[in-house]
Amino acid sequence: MTFSKILSLSEIAHHYDLIMFDLWGVFVEGNSLYEGTADATNKLMQKHDVVFVTNSPRLKGTVAQRMRDFGLNCADEQMFSSGQFAKDLLDSNKIINNPKLYHLSTGNYPSAEEYGHNITTTLQDANVLLLTCQLEEGDDLDQFNHLLQEAADLNMLAVCSNPDTIIPNLGRLRYCPGFFANIYKAMGGQVVYTGKPGKDLFIQAMKSKNIKEHSRVLMIGDTLETDILGANLLGIPSAL
Repeated sequence: MTFSKILSLSEIAHHYDLIMFDLWGVFVEGNSLYEGTADATNKLMQKHDVVFVTNSPRLKGTVAQRMRDFGLNCADEQMFSSGQFAKDLLDSNKIINNPKLYHLSTGNYPSAEEYGHNITTTLQDANVLLLTCQLEEGDDLDQFNHLLQEAADLNMLAVCSNPDTIIPNLGRLRYCPGFFANIYKAMGGQVVYTGKPGKDLFIQAMKSKNIKEHSRVLMIGDTLETDILGANLLGIPSAL
């Protein structure tokens, strides 16, 4: 493995047939884009194939629209989100037949109805625990433990549609669904993670552009345990 400092993406973009970007921490923090990233990427997309591979629990169309609102000229077909993969997995009945969801969330992020399945507000009536909850630094991180333990005792399958654990957010820490999924797993619960560092989003993105040679792809991310690890596991070059 070799490491080098890259001063400009234009120095290396021509070496790759596809460039993958993470979103949070690369483009977005809080409710705005980092200065200049939209313009630079819009110019890049005029000459190079670009996709976006994100651990957002939202569906790809919702994420893509938000990016367009920010000024990034991306199409729905360029967006590969862990939330979309979770929905597709549930739709396929590959992990469980006739899923009935109990949605453990904070606020309305995202709405469970986006996933298009039966929703229940009674844990005992569900067969899937959908995890999209997130808390901020200083919040009570144990507040979900009783419910998580109850779900684990019911042998309920948990689907974590954002495997991120802890990320920076405007100078503070944010505890993401992956953090609580790991607690659930430690309690004996079964968890299906539908995003990075798993291989599925990377492979979907490559297939969309008919790319077969992993060394011809560049993954650009900000997190070692998801973006960079996931790329390394597939032999995809990465940039931090």
